[in-house]
Amino acid sequence: MDLVAEGDPEISTNPHWRGIMVRARKAHMVDDHPMTQKELGAKVSCSQVTISKIESGEQDSSDRILDICRVLSIPAPQHFEDEDSRTWSELGRVLRAGNPDQYEAARRLVEALAKPLQLRTDANVDDEEEHSSK
Repeated sequence: MDLVAEGDPEISTNPHWRGIMVRARKAHMVDDHPMTQKELGAKVSCSQVTISKIESGEQDSSDRILDICRVLSIPAPQHFEDEDSRTWSELGRVLRAGNPDQYEAARRLVEALAKPLQLRTDANVDDEEEHSSK
């Protein structure tokens, strides 16, 4: 089965994703040894040098990123406005993968806690719009 797609867009990476990539590559076994940069490069149609540059952050974007994700079975890079946003996303992903029922219960709890905050935010927007129209 061919995992490499044609015409993927160029996608930027970040340090968190590059760490995931390196760990996944080293955990991916090929003939009883961890996958090398050269082997990964061959699977995604690029050189070992390109894989090395992506892993180190020297090259921070590439049209091979989605191919790398497919081969290593890792998620595509995500970019967050701050560390808290990244942490919440990672927490949700881990919880959902580990215990879907617990994830659903936690999601409902967070939604219930956030609902009053959203109502206050919506009311503030309505107040601002009302004042600006006068």
